[in-house]
Amino acid sequence: MKGKFKKVKIPNFRSLWRRGPSRELLPVNVPPTGRSTDSQSAPTTQSPKDSQSASTTEQPTDPQLAPPAEIPPDSHSKPPTEIRTNSQSKPPPELGSNDSGSGADIEEQAQNQPQKNVSIPWKAMRTALRALEKNSGGLPPLKAAVGLLVACLDLTIDVIHNREEYEKLARELEATANDLEPYAKQLMERGDGGSVARIIKSINEELTQIKDKLGRGKFKRAMDASEDKDDIVNRYRKIDSLFRRLLSDLSLRTHIEILKLREATDTILLNTLEPEHDARYNSNHSITAGRRACTETTREQILQDLRQWADGADGADSKVFWINGMAGTGKTTILYSFCQWLEGQKRLGASFFCNRTSAGCRDPDRIACSLAYQLAHYSPALRSRLWRILTEKQSPHKLDVRQQLELVLQQPLQESKTAIPDGVIIVIDALDECDKAEVTSVFLETLIKLCVDLPVKFLLSSRPEIVIQDKMQGPVLLPSIIRLHEIKSSFVEADIKKYLEEELGTLSPPPCTDDIDLLTMRSGTLFIYAATVVRYLKPGPRVKTNWRDRLHVITGITPSSSNLLYKDLDALYTTVLSTAFANDALEEKELEDGSLILSTVVSAMEPMTAKTLSAILGLQHENVTNALSRLQSVLHVQEGPTGLVSILHASFPDFMFDKSRSLRFHCDPGEFHGKLSCFCFGVMAKELHFNICGLETSFLFDSNVPDLQQKIERNISDALFYSCRHWGNHLVKGSFAENIHTKLIYFLETHVLFWMEVLNVTRHITTGPKLLLNALNWLKKNNLELKDRKKLYDAKEFVEAFSMNTCNKSTPHIYISALPFCYKSNFVYANYWTKTQGLIRVNGSSLNEKRSGPIATWYMDYDVISLASSHSGTSFATGSYDGVRIYDADSGEMIAGPFKASGRPSGYLVTFSPDNTKLAYVCGDTICIWDVQTGNLTPGPLLKHTTNFASFSFSSDSKKLVSVAYDGTSIVWDCLTGNILSGPFESTDFVKAVGFTPDGFKIVSVSGIRQICLWDAEKGAILSGPFEAISTEHENGSWYAVALSSDRSNVAMGFSSGTILIIDASTGAVVIGPFPCNESVHELAFSHDGRKLFSRHESGFRVWNAQTGTLETRLVAKSKPGHFAVVPTPDGNKIISAPENNFRNNSEIVIWNTTNDDAVVAGSPNLPANGSIKSSVSSLVYSPDGRTIAAAFEDGCIGLWDAQTGKEILPSFQPHPREGRISISFSPDGANLVTHSTPSITAVRLWDSRTGKMIGEMLAEPSEMLGPVEALTHSHDGSKIAWSVRQSIPTPVASPSLTPPSSSPFEEYEEMSNDDKSKEYEDLLYTNTIRIWDLRSGRIIEKQIEGLIGGNISHVAFSPDDIILVLGSEGGELIMLSVDACEVIWRTPCSVRLLESVTSMAFSQDGTRFACGLNRDQLSVWNTTAKEMIPFKLCRARSQNAIDFIAFLTDGKKILTVDTSWLGTDSICLWDVETGDILVNFDMPYYLGSAAVAAAPGCSQLATSTHEKGIRTWEIEDVLASLQEMVVERIRSEFDNEDSSDSAFYSPQSVKLAMSRIANYHGDGWVKVDDRNIFWTLPDFRETLCYAYNPLIIGPYGMTLMDYSNMDLCIGKKWVNCWLAQ
Repeated sequence: MKGKFKKVKIPNFRSLWRRGPSRELLPVNVPPTGRSTDSQSAPTTQSPKDSQSASTTEQPTDPQLAPPAEIPPDSHSKPPTEIRTNSQSKPPPELGSNDSGSGADIEEQAQNQPQKNVSIPWKAMRTALRALEKNSGGLPPLKAAVGLLVACLDLTIDVIHNREEYEKLARELEATANDLEPYAKQLMERGDGGSVARIIKSINEELTQIKDKLGRGKFKRAMDASEDKDDIVNRYRKIDSLFRRLLSDLSLRTHIEILKLREATDTILLNTLEPEHDARYNSNHSITAGRRACTETTREQILQDLRQWADGADGADSKVFWINGMAGTGKTTILYSFCQWLEGQKRLGASFFCNRTSAGCRDPDRIACSLAYQLAHYSPALRSRLWRILTEKQSPHKLDVRQQLELVLQQPLQESKTAIPDGVIIVIDALDECDKAEVTSVFLETLIKLCVDLPVKFLLSSRPEIVIQDKMQGPVLLPSIIRLHEIKSSFVEADIKKYLEEELGTLSPPPCTDDIDLLTMRSGTLFIYAATVVRYLKPGPRVKTNWRDRLHVITGITPSSSNLLYKDLDALYTTVLSTAFANDALEEKELEDGSLILSTVVSAMEPMTAKTLSAILGLQHENVTNALSRLQSVLHVQEGPTGLVSILHASFPDFMFDKSRSLRFHCDPGEFHGKLSCFCFGVMAKELHFNICGLETSFLFDSNVPDLQQKIERNISDALFYSCRHWGNHLVKGSFAENIHTKLIYFLETHVLFWMEVLNVTRHITTGPKLLLNALNWLKKNNLELKDRKKLYDAKEFVEAFSMNTCNKSTPHIYISALPFCYKSNFVYANYWTKTQGLIRVNGSSLNEKRSGPIATWYMDYDVISLASSHSGTSFATGSYDGVRIYDADSGEMIAGPFKASGRPSGYLVTFSPDNTKLAYVCGDTICIWDVQTGNLTPGPLLKHTTNFASFSFSSDSKKLVSVAYDGTSIVWDCLTGNILSGPFESTDFVKAVGFTPDGFKIVSVSGIRQICLWDAEKGAILSGPFEAISTEHENGSWYAVALSSDRSNVAMGFSSGTILIIDASTGAVVIGPFPCNESVHELAFSHDGRKLFSRHESGFRVWNAQTGTLETRLVAKSKPGHFAVVPTPDGNKIISAPENNFRNNSEIVIWNTTNDDAVVAGSPNLPANGSIKSSVSSLVYSPDGRTIAAAFEDGCIGLWDAQTGKEILPSFQPHPREGRISISFSPDGANLVTHSTPSITAVRLWDSRTGKMIGEMLAEPSEMLGPVEALTHSHDGSKIAWSVRQSIPTPVASPSLTPPSSSPFEEYEEMSNDDKSKEYEDLLYTNTIRIWDLRSGRIIEKQIEGLIGGNISHVAFSPDDIILVLGSEGGELIMLSVDACEVIWRTPCSVRLLESVTSMAFSQDGTRFACGLNRDQLSVWNTTAKEMIPFKLCRARSQNAIDFIAFLTDGKKILTVDTSWLGTDSICLWDVETGDILVNFDMPYYLGSAAVAAAPGCSQLATSTHEKGIRTWEIEDVLASLQEMVVERIRSEFDNEDSSDSAFYSPQSVKLAMSRIANYHGDGWVKVDDRNIFWTLPDFRETLCYAYNPLIIGPYGMTLMDYSNMDLCIGKKWVNCWLAQ
């Protein structure tokens, strides 16, 4: 609780606790003070009695009674200052005047008394007392008392003849004075009255007695009497005790302050449990809920039985007592009375009364923490234990109920059981009224399991519902049970009669005995009947009625219900409603309104106030309150400001919804839920609007918005809040009506974004997709038009993408980010985009159509090595080297973990049990099974296998586990005990998959040689098989993937050849397949229902229909996926996956939606939009006019695109028959392309750039290999092509071999036949040759380069006049050749030879200078005329990057470079040739990583490859012009000023500069400028996001166009201007 409390200085009383007991004068709870000794004094002796007493002093055990030497660590940020307690004397202080008038004569005698034979201890004592006297000036009585004490002691020196006793007394008084002196002033903090004054008075009384004895005449003779001497010594010792009482007062004060701090800490920590206070039996909500005690003398036998059970009388030692009964049998009233009795006996540990009318009281997730909160106030010992747990485990109320019960109930109760008195009871009422049946069942099951060892008992009540009944009658526990509806009716009738007599006895005159008897008879065993009668006859002071008339109506009714059990209750309800809706007393409109209000209350998803009812139903508030006043016999209106309206008893909705019981008052659930959805649509249409909470800026997350809660309360009414959260819940339960359909479509077209605002700002955004799914199911159920279903499906996807990603941190970014980056084919974008302005504009084909990308990405700070989904789909688990963790499948928040067996790595294989209660994981040869809810290891580790595990699986009842190791041994384990049930069984081969059949008696296994066996799970005998699952004709690969269906009837197999088959597990016959798959299959998994099959490939995932084998969805991943798991969802399945081969010590969890709604998907599965780009770019080149970009790819293909629009000009084709890195170059006129491929032995080919037809080729010899892709270039006049050749042996000059052009631009060409093409060249000696192909004559000129340092020629370049050809090597050597003669005219001298590999080269336009880029960010410039290096700053030491591109600007005075690295920051630099200074340094917002780079003529534009298989263009002229003179501080200042300007938009120039220089691109999708959130992007769009000065991206999914120069943005405080539609 750091920072919650101010620092306080407290005494250090450690020494006081170390002293012996403080005798009878100290308070009972105050630890005794200690004894400190002067270092120069002799050791103090101690009597055996004192020694024994001191040694037996015990330390306090309760933390709240412990010595206050330390403040709890959460109370202060720094340790408190300690108080000195050593008894070493201070320097003698200067003695001042004595203010005391009493004892002046004694002091005078003491001053005149000669001090002879005074010991050192006596001097030290006097010094200490004088110091105490001086420090007691603020308390005159104490100062006077100390002065008198010193005087008396000086006169007593000669009285005490026993030196040992004399020194002992001196040391005791000295120690007390030294301990008390620093804190004497604190004694005045609470005045001079009370206990302190009384202690000082007692000291003075003792001193007066001593003074009297010392002041007698002839005192020496009198002192010789031993009794006087002993009396004086005893009085001194009593004075010492009194002084120590003052010290104890200080100790207690400090202890109290510590306790106050502890109590404040406790309060804050306990409040983190978020208890539901309304659920306490006697809370203020109890009146609203209608709770009350039994009428005096009623239900006595039941209450007596409960008391006996609580006392353990008559062998009643059951830990649980269950009262069950039908609705209306008085369960709550009985438990209320029993709680009163328990509280009177100080035995009520805690209570929780469930109630449908309160959201908190009906939530089973709130029970455990609420009980713990009350128990902490009941037992200080338990509170101390719970305090420790809460400091270690934050937010326990967010855990599941199992873990809550273990953490906040079981653990603290067990740790404090010795301090819990016998007979403590915890009461839980009406469990059947909880609204989460599954959670309630788990809660009850866990409670019954844990309660056996707890020091308390539990009293529960509920209806006899099957879920509760099964748990209560299970084998684990035999509770005491009372069934109220089975109690002899005469006993119940007697109690009901007493109740009626008491309640109706206040009527004047009271009903006669016959009437009471008749009402008692009608009530039967249902107290609710009697209670309803009382409310009907006594409706309250606000309703004037004639009770006699009403009684006559009741006694005259005739039951007509078909349900005999409730016939009297039904008749009563009918009578009450008949009175409330009497036709002769009300107008038709009043009757209609009353019926509408009544139906709304019983159908509502949660209680509403009268004000909310009037707003939702469109009625006058007065009309609502009038109608409610007539219905108070069956409804309850809470008093006070909330005024919640709720049903009185759960039996009333049952009556209303059953037409056979309620007859004319029947409320049709389907019809009325439909009406309520219409009312919700009406409220939203009326109240929703843009920026409903008035959020001022888009730069802040919602959590940082000041006064957000107040904004919500002011702007979002209760009616709107209810409508936004429940319209879909009412709709899906409602019947179809055309007007509902119309309102739904209107809502989708006009208010979806506003509705998202309300949900997000109130943190209910995860409700949105569920409500839209409900609406989608409602449309499907009623077979409505596909176009409307598409609208809902698109809206659901839009809301889901927003809710599952970090964009939901800021509500304004529904508009700022989610809408601009939504696919343009999505209905939400198409419908709402035109209603906005000033948003980021994203054009191009990449966002035109939805692609099956991930819907969310969650980042983990560890390496995920395995994944598993729970069978319920609510959670998933990750395995890693440091443990297993469990996460919520909707939000990605961690629920539990990490689980790890001590000393063992973990997480290689992970799986959930079918009942979702257990999690098993495998590491090597070890299995661990964890309880998901408690985190306990149950059992394990399981060690029996001798080799690592290959597979394991739970049985369908979750009680058994079968495991199989790589050596083929299988073992069946008991999941509860960890015992081996059967096995080990030996298999003939490695087993890849294993699983139990549904009955749990048989095991299906699939071996590494594709054999399927059916085993007896108990004996290990093969029951059928092995079946040879597949013939070799279907399988070409050396490995395969396998998956078992959940019912073990089918086995799926996938092979490296791309084949997928589904095989019958009982026969081995192929059921379906082969599937049409052209990729290697890495992993397979069936959906939990067995209807879908999921396959993992290098490119992503595919979803197949497991019944037909048809491909339904293809999901393309940006990186190779690794482990994955299938998560079942209400509308299908999701995939969660982690990347493969992750070496960053962290992982991304990627979530994919696999559902293809039939209203949306048609035709083939989703594939990449740009078929031309399938792999990484190997080289780039601009056409001479700068209008076209040509790119070559690692897969051997090339393509051409428009440099401005990204439109494809020439479809992709493969210029060379083998894959390899392609080099491309345009001819000067742009008409032709020249290509060659490495490292293959291939040809140099010439192509028509407009048609893609090959013009000719130059083949390499068999012993030759072409050089790197950069070592090929066109001459400036287009007449020559130069390239490097790597030769194994000298070969004769090859004659040109021109191949006739083909008619097809995409025809592949065969190379010259060569039987030795596969021969390895690594062991041969190579030489480098430069060849120049004269395209006009066809002549080949070549030059063998000898003595080349570094091996290969890496780059070649023609001079502007095409006279010189410059070569650069991997060893840093430069060589000049004459083009005509192909002779070496210059080589770099050894003295100036470069040390790094040449990575780029370029000439200035006039040819006088030549520059080359090197590794490690080095740049060298040469004078081509003088053949010498120009002095230049070679290394800027900015990074270790390589300069991958270099070019002279047109003036020849500046050089443009691009340096790249896989690890560093890539940048574009402008260098001054004369000075070597960097004029502009533009850091790329992403890394290129050994990228291909090309520049348009004049360096106006730059193209770079990306690691995401794409091409980015950069406006270099804009970069240089904008950034050359701009400094970061100025850019930041101008951006800051935009928020306060009068303009409606941020200026494009300011945004562009900020985005280029000071923006940060975060991994979670947020783009920020400092701490301001500019925008957020979808996970699957981040690799295609354009940056500042990067207007175009060409990628696998099409092109993206974003020009920040033309964007007037509404961001920051200007975001409020983005909405146009009114």
